[in-house]
Amino acid sequence: MDRTRLIQFGAVVLAAAAVVAILIAVSSGGGPDTKSVAAGQIADAGDSYSLLGGLPQSGLTLGRAKAPVTLVEFNDMQCPICRDYASAVFPTLVQRYVRTGKLRMEMRLQAFLGPDSVTAGKAVAAAARQNSAWTFADIFYGNQGQENSGYVTPDFVRSVAAATPGLNHARLTRDAAAPGATQALRDGSAAFNAHGLTGTPSFLVGRTGGPMTVLRFSALSPEQFTTQIDQLLE
Repeated sequence: MDRTRLIQFGAVVLAAAAVVAILIAVSSGGGPDTKSVAAGQIADAGDSYSLLGGLPQSGLTLGRAKAPVTLVEFNDMQCPICRDYASAVFPTLVQRYVRTGKLRMEMRLQAFLGPDSVTAGKAVAAAARQNSAWTFADIFYGNQGQENSGYVTPDFVRSVAAATPGLNHARLTRDAAAPGATQALRDGSAAFNAHGLTGTPSFLVGRTGGPMTVLRFSALSPEQFTTQIDQLLE
């Protein structure tokens, strides 16, 4: 073997070794709970389990039915600001108010950002039929992809469903394709328009069973939400 071929051979060996090293790092670097969305799997959903485990869910409602205050959320599953709210504000509201029986939350699904919004919204509506919408949505947000990139594939939905405790994927698939899921999106859109809302996330808040008003906020900080909820609880 001449010098040129020896160098080429050595380069090939080094490249192959690098590929193997990368594959080993990817497969073991984050431990057994680190997963790849690109591989049809989802990131660790443990935070969603601990946040929402044991809380009552009924359709698109989270929390005790007789809680004194209700917060209505208008969300598009593709919306990155909705994802940021789910990360920065939602946990505080759940821990401080929903777990203590002071707040119930309702979800009103929107789907105006693109086709992935429709697919995702129908999946959440289908999860609602198994009383798992809030857990499914929270796990979805934790694995949200680039807007309108086509990432909401059947494999992606299947992976989020598999990570949602007690959720039957076959039933979810059927329900997502049924008229009821489409109607949930229509109802969400109608409520959004009726209140003159212009973007997601948007919120209504009020005493349960009473008039609802738009919750105004200028930043995704828990205090901008808790202050208004505390006023209603006084």
